[in-house]
Amino acid sequence: MSVSRSPAHFPLIVVFVIAFIGSTNLLSLAQEENVPEKRPFRHQGQLTNVQAPFLEVRVGDKTWVYKVEAEVDQIKYIAQAETSWLRPGMYVRYDGADEKGRTVEPIKELFVFSPRPEFPVGIQDEGDGSFLIAGRIKNLKNGRLTLLVGRRKTIVTLDEEAEIRVNYANLDLMQLGDNVEASGEFYVEGKGIATTLVVTAKDTLKSRDKKKRRRRRREKTKRPNAASEESS
Repeated sequence: MSVSRSPAHFPLIVVFVIAFIGSTNLLSLAQEENVPEKRPFRHQGQLTNVQAPFLEVRVGDKTWVYKVEAEVDQIKYIAQAETSWLRPGMYVRYDGADEKGRTVEPIKELFVFSPRPEFPVGIQDEGDGSFLIAGRIKNLKNGRLTLLVGRRKTIVTLDEEAEIRVNYANLDLMQLGDNVEASGEFYVEGKGIATTLVVTAKDTLKSRDKKKRRRRRREKTKRPNAASEESS
């Protein structure tokens, strides 16, 4: 699990993780002692830090650290994305196609997903004469989307302003500030075991190339200022 970290907050989550491990070890060793009762929780908050498999989340005016022990089918990362974010290798699906995956109009809605029983790869008859197509992106250039659906290759046109929705079964893309919905169990206030996790991105996913270009532009604008300061 990878995610951006805030160096200023990093020591805080380390302390929480150490305390978390210490408390769970004490609970496992004190089988005959008076240990706290295990209780369920269901929280919603904002991600403030992470050190896999631990997440630090701000819930109201409190900070919680969750150890993620959710199965793959109990993890969801939900986001919106720009078409420029799409890359070869991603799995996508769209509906309203014929049996060969072709559409009359450019695709206006595209769903990016992690293959799993809930979202299989292949061609599904929707029962109204149209088909749902789910496959892997082979190429995307000038609005032409080439997909591999099993052994079949299909080429369709993607609308420039298409709505791109993301539903992944992993947390690799999450960022600080994302909304976190977690449920599970806890013994000690502030430290829980998350068995269900839904992370919703606060920002639209954009092309990394765009971010690099913006960073280079900012660096170029700073250089003349830095040079003038040195000369003065």
